[in-house]
Amino acid sequence: MNFPRQLKKFNLPAQSMRQFYTAIIESILTSSITVWYAGATTRDKKELQHVVRSAEKVIGCQLPSIQDLCTSRTLRRA
Repeated sequence: MNFPRQLKKFNLPAQSMRQFYTAIIESILTSSITVWYAGATTRDKKELQHVVRSAEKVIGCQLPSIQDLCTSRTLRRA
């Protein structure tokens, strides 16, 4: 979460910050999500969701939850 905070200091628009989040952070969080999400503990899911909510506060816009990302990726694969 250091990079989004640094980008915010440079007054980047929210759209650019969201693109950065989607390209970097979300791609890392959802790497093989269709495989590992079902086996993740409730604590793991809450910690991942905490990362998403922290990014929301830094970026200043609403982001999809981990559950929503998993659902959309699973449907896309099916």
